[in-house]
Amino acid sequence: FNAATKIEADQVIADSNGKGHVLVISANDAAPSAGMVDAAKQAFSQHCPGCNVTVQDISIADWATKIQPQVQTALLRDPDLKYIMPLFDYGASFAASGVNAAGKASSVHIVSYNGTQNALAMLQKSDVVQMDVGEPLNWLGYAFMDQAFRVLAGVPAVDEKTPIRVFTKANIADTGTP
Repeated sequence: FNAATKIEADQVIADSNGKGHVLVISANDAAPSAGMVDAAKQAFSQHCPGCNVTVQDISIADWATKIQPQVQTALLRDPDLKYIMPLFDYGASFAASGVNAAGKASSVHIVSYNGTQNALAMLQKSDVVQMDVGEPLNWLGYAFMDQAFRVLAGVPAVDEKTPIRVFTKANIADTGTP
């Protein structure tokens, strides 16, 4: 999760030439969120001192109803805000609704993580999604079970290295039709 988040931050940094204003949408009630937010903050502070990063925590249960108005309000409040970074693809469509409601679809980009069909389809259709980091769910499942079996067997855990892939306009056609 943290590696994917660093890649998302790298995309914002590169695309904005080190001057991006980004809204990170986290969910403290989701276990990996804290580490992902830390990874984003670290990447931005280390590689982009000119970036302005705001973190908005919204409970996963509220993403369907609160992301859209939060994003719309943030965009209207800060005209320099150009990037929305929901930690998980589940929030990408709600963030896109907020971008569209604010009338900023041509100038604001979403970067996200999970490689879900919905986010990839938005990327493919030239919607506001600019980049999505995907990770094969089957491999994640194997990695999680491997760790669980190691714990049960009393064997030390290992640092699982599941593959990730960055999807952009340049390679989204490789996915077929999500």
